[in-house]
Amino acid sequence: MIAEGALEHPKVEAIFGMHQIPEDPIGTLGWRSGPVMAGSDTWHLTLHGVMSHGAAPHRGNDTILMAAEAIQALQAIRSRRIDPVKPFVLTVGTIHGGNRHNIIADKVELSGTMRTFEPAVRERAIALIHETLKGVCAIHGGSYEFTLHVDANPPVDNDPRLAAAVRPLLANLGKVIDHDPIMGAEDFAHYQRKIPGFFLFLGTGNPAKGSVSGNHTPTMNLDEDALQTGVAALVTMAWGHADIRP
Repeated sequence: MIAEGALEHPKVEAIFGMHQIPEDPIGTLGWRSGPVMAGSDTWHLTLHGVMSHGAAPHRGNDTILMAAEAIQALQAIRSRRIDPVKPFVLTVGTIHGGNRHNIIADKVELSGTMRTFEPAVRERAIALIHETLKGVCAIHGGSYEFTLHVDANPPVDNDPRLAAAVRPLLANLGKVIDHDPIMGAEDFAHYQRKIPGFFLFLGTGNPAKGSVSGNHTPTMNLDEDALQTGVAALVTMAWGHADIRP
């Protein structure tokens, strides 16, 4: 949309966005100035080995074993190689490999996500991922291909001036809470690289209605009564911007 001129025709002065959060009580509006959501990278890993009969593992290079050790070793990047006060998450989301119960697999494919707030942490993590995978593969006589997808999202960073200006406006709609940063990501961040932007969290959790499960779970069931507050918040911020623009 940015490439096609969505911010230019007409010229957009500011942008406001919102995400529902089941962990927050219904009716709350989660506010934060500055960094609020992490940047994200999607990655894909292919491990290559040599196929052999399961009864003769010494004749092959077992990528199932490589994958098991790689997953464990990659988690040590978070626990032992990155400054513990720096936000960082490395998640393995999928793993696929093997043809049959009695065959040593010659290929395993994994994919996952990486979340960071700081470019230096991201670059350090990428270097450590390669270092770790080279070591694991060297031990087992295999090789690897590691790819970061082009759909990376930068961190969501709320414009301080907008954040300060909308807070009193939002206070008239519901309970405004100071929200901690989260490791979730949003492509809304791409707009913020071009124009001032503010991103808000809408609380949709309500134990009385069974709305307690988090996003991306099979039992997620938001309380839709929160939508009225959400719409009102977006309209209020948009209209209110007329009074707070330079």
